[in-house]
Amino acid sequence: MNREIKKNNGVFEAETRLWTCYIGVGLYVAGLVILGAALQDHLNKAAVIIGWGTAQTGVLVTTVAVYAYCTDCFPREQGEISAILNLVRALGGFSVAFYQVPWAQKHGALQTLGCEAATVAGAFFLIVPFLQLKGRALRAKFSPDF
Repeated sequence: MNREIKKNNGVFEAETRLWTCYIGVGLYVAGLVILGAALQDHLNKAAVIIGWGTAQTGVLVTTVAVYAYCTDCFPREQGEISAILNLVRALGGFSVAFYQVPWAQKHGALQTLGCEAATVAGAFFLIVPFLQLKGRALRAKFSPDF
């Protein structure tokens, strides 16, 4: 944060928060691949724990960064931001269980979790760099607090 504030001549930009997402998505993708390989190849329980823990650390890091970014962009709507993000996370998480388990039973956990990791990484690379480039203009247009 301090480096980015100095870079912007003392001005804080909300898009600075999004740099943390790069770390989180890397952890998430690595964790899901480890978890998928551990489940499919019946590896040691430690591999399952490491994969799951790494993936959940990535989720934690990314979620905190996204919450911080959204609340910086819309400081008077923090409750609404939290509700919307939690709704999306809950609905997305529950919907995955309907197709992921049968798919993993048919094709293997590595393919299933690998495709999930690829989907997350693809969505990340479509959204986060765009927000880092155009976020200031979007905030100027849509945020009443800007």
